Amino acid sequence: MRDQTWKTLNYSILTFLGVVGLDVSGKISFAAVVISYLTVSVVSLLGFFTGKHHRLRQKQKFDIITLYEKNLGLYNLKKDIFLEKKKFLFTAAFIEGTHLTMIVLQLTIITFKILYD
Repeated sequence: MRDQTWKTLNYSILTFLGVVGLDVSGKISFAAVVISYLTVSVVSLLGFFTGKHHRLRQKQKFDIITLYEKNLGLYNLKKDIFLEKKKFLFTAAFIEGTHLTMIVLQLTIITFKILYD
């Protein structure tokens, strides 16, 4: 899932840079520039919704895993282990931040598009 989210972010950035390059070159008509910026908006919005959807699915998967751990009696054992090593566990915070970063970057591209028009 994360790969798709990064790909949509990559496509959004490349589309935005391509449109800005076309706009700066001045070799295309005004109508084509407007259509191009609308395309950037659509690609960025799709990327935003892809990131949000994947974040929702990730949370649902972890909820299911937690439920199974509770049913198997592993949840409290895992909880004690994680509490002991909390100082050294940066992975979960990084994963949380990565999704947020991708979503913020998608919104930034949309904002630049709006401001650049």
